[in-house]
Amino acid sequence: VPRVNLGNILLRLKTGNVQSMLESVRKDWKAAVPDLPFDFTFLDEQADQMYRSEQRFSNFMMVFAALAIFIACLGLYGLV
Repeated sequence: VPRVNLGNILLRLKTGNVQSMLESVRKDWKAAVPDLPFDFTFLDEQADQMYRSEQRFSNFMMVFAALAIFIACLGLYGLV
């Protein structure tokens, strides 16, 4: 049987007992392709990881925007 490069397999699991479903999928995976490791991540965790840098940049910009407003207020106070 020719080796096929499996990239990703997406599964939708019900919110019941996720751990038992993962064990069932792991068992089926080992039966189908025993030489490939079974590794999984959840889609919401991947989305959080992808947007983590954008969230940090947003927080960074908010700090500097607040600093700019503070400096502008000092300038207005200096004019009065």
